[in-house]
Amino acid sequence: MGGHDNLDMQTYPNLSRTYSLLASPRARRFLIPPYERFKFILLFALLTAFGWLLAAYLGTEVRNLIFTPQLPSPLTPFDITIPGGALGGAFIQFTVFGTVLGTAQWLILRQYVPTWKWIGATIVSWIAIGLVGEILFLSFKDTSAIGAISNFLSYFQPWSFMLLQAVGTIPLIAVGVAQWFVLRQYVRAANWWILIPPISVIFWSFYAFAIGQLLSWLGAISGPSPYSHDIFRGAILGSVQAIALCAFRQQNSNPKASNINELDSPLNSAPEITNWQQVRFLSRKLYQQINSAWKGEIKPADNLELKATQNLIYLVGVAENGAILTYQPVNQAASDYQHLTPLPDLVYRPRSQSEEPIDRTPLARFQVIMTPAGSLEIRDWGGKPLLAVALGAIAIVTVAGVAMTCIESNLPQSWLSTQSDRNQT
Repeated sequence: MGGHDNLDMQTYPNLSRTYSLLASPRARRFLIPPYERFKFILLFALLTAFGWLLAAYLGTEVRNLIFTPQLPSPLTPFDITIPGGALGGAFIQFTVFGTVLGTAQWLILRQYVPTWKWIGATIVSWIAIGLVGEILFLSFKDTSAIGAISNFLSYFQPWSFMLLQAVGTIPLIAVGVAQWFVLRQYVRAANWWILIPPISVIFWSFYAFAIGQLLSWLGAISGPSPYSHDIFRGAILGSVQAIALCAFRQQNSNPKASNINELDSPLNSAPEITNWQQVRFLSRKLYQQINSAWKGEIKPADNLELKATQNLIYLVGVAENGAILTYQPVNQAASDYQHLTPLPDLVYRPRSQSEEPIDRTPLARFQVIMTPAGSLEIRDWGGKPLLAVALGAIAIVTVAGVAMTCIESNLPQSWLSTQSDRNQT
């Protein structure tokens, strides 16, 4: 086989996105490509965090504009609601909450689950949770049940908060069920998603409690921190859900897979080198090969004169000995300007018929990015192990959450009171 397969780019107009999902046998099995996991988890966590805070604030404010009495602002779904128009108020509040939160998550998820139904499922599920919660509260608020529950929880201090949170996660199965109807079209074993929303809240309850106890013991916090608390909660919930999405495998019926699977390429059929240490070694070796040839043959000015304004992105297959056996252009610019790159000359050519065919040679697959400015980037197409990515993302979210909590809790109480009064008005 030569340097690259002859592809008609007009036949595959979405080739860049299709390759990023499906080119590697290991990568194409997952909803989120392994090399995109870290970025996806952080972005999903960030959007969920600020989406959660904004949804809680807007939901309460919109309800207060329509119904009385006034509710404390912001009010989150885990707070016990105060009747403000009863069911009508709950419907308005949780419609706004579900819309804002679902839209925030959809902004990043739409690249992998290309349907607006995620927003609709989130809205419907939170409306159901809000209405049921309102009915239960109105049913028991005038009875001795609330007092009995409070007395029961008092025996479990300081764990009563976590116990209450754990019990309160049961309604979140509704969120899992509603979103399952969307995910089942795109991933295998989607039934597991039904448990992910409640599991994420349980994890947050124990994790936030442990972090809070540690900070209190260290004397790092001296007062309440409601805003950073809500952001931290949303970030942890989003992180857990994003990690779960990274573990899901694609459905075989995924329409994005139809074109690329028709390609007869060793990058699709050859065995994959999966040892992470070996892949890292081959990544450095590949960089050395291309970097020396790239800087020696192609000058940045040449690229600019040729108006190659886009990055040239290639999928490159490397054997265990470091030899480049094959490559594929991923985007249109890479196909147009490949003759100006060193890749065609770096591809290994078999010296005899007796050598093992490429499609049976184990390959490590890499994304090679050449920019118009002449820089080079190599990415492992299979990505790092999910556990390492998950721990790294959780660590970053934790550090950010702890920093925000410490800063807010140590702000002057007069400033916090002023902000609270402004929100009330």
